Amino acid sequence: MLKNCERCGKPYKAWDTKKAKYCSRSCQVRRPISKVTRYRQVFHDGRYIAEHRAIIEKELGRRLTRRETVHHVNGNKLDNSRENLQLIDRADHARMHYLEQRARGQMQGGRKKA
Repeated sequence: MLKNCERCGKPYKAWDTKKAKYCSRSCQVRRPISKVTRYRQVFHDGRYIAEHRAIIEKELGRRLTRRETVHHVNGNKLDNSRENLQLIDRADHARMHYLEQRARGQMQGGRKKA
C-alpha cells in the first residue's frame, strides 16, 4: 500500500499501515525548523545540526572546522539547494554581512548614511 510521508510528502510503500508515517529513517528523525536559529535541523553523523551544514559536510567528507561556515547566497535560510550554499571563512562571512548591513543603513549604534 502506498502512503505519503508526513514530513516530505513523498509516496512510499508502507509495510505496516498503522504505524508507518515516514518514507525513511532520515525523514523520521529530521527535526523541524529550529525556532532559535530558523534553520532546518537534521540528524547527521551522530548529532543534530543545521541541514545546510550537513549538506556541505557530506560533500566534503569531513566535519566543518570552527573557522568555516556556510553562506546562503540568496539570503533564504530555508533554501538548502547546493547551488545556494557557499563554504566561507567565518571572519569573511561576518565581514560580508557587516558590509551589506552598512550599505543598507541598518547598523545599530553606529552612524547611518544620510
